Amino acid sequence: MIALAIAAAAAVAQPKVVLTVPPQHLLVEGVATDGATIFVSSVLDRQILACAVRCRTIATLPDGLHPLGIAFDWGRKLLWIAADCPQVAGVAKCDRGALVAMSREGRLRGRWGPPALADESTQVLRDAGAVLVASTLAETRTYLGGLVEIPRIPLTAASVHAA
Repeated sequence: MIALAIAAAAAVAQPKVVLTVPPQHLLVEGVATDGATIFVSSVLDRQILACAVRCRTIATLPDGLHPLGIAFDWGRKLLWIAADCPQVAGVAKCDRGALVAMSREGRLRGRWGPPALADESTQVLRDAGAVLVASTLAETRTYLGGLVEIPRIPLTAASVHAA
């Protein structure tokens, strides 16, 4: 009886292929879902793919940003992408990384990175539809504080400039 229950459980637990990423995307790193679509990050070509019946490219990140880990934020309906330059063949050395937020459709909603690694102008990001381009913790904290109610600890000007 126990053996039959174990065999039945093993039959149910068999993995099932739910999608196949096209072969031109040689290095897929991140996988996330919103329940209807599976999103994958293609590191070498800097693309985010949305896969349902077929995979389609919804975004290509700028030069120097390769999508690594991704997660879907159910509350904000955003795809969060950790982007950097991994040390792998086919990726040029760079010195910038960022946390990128985009819609399910691939519209850029924000990008956060250290000030020393930031772009010279935020206009390209704003033209692409970004609602926030921040490079300091204080800027990000102010923005996020407007989205959700969180306990606020007052910052002094000296503590902001010290960071």
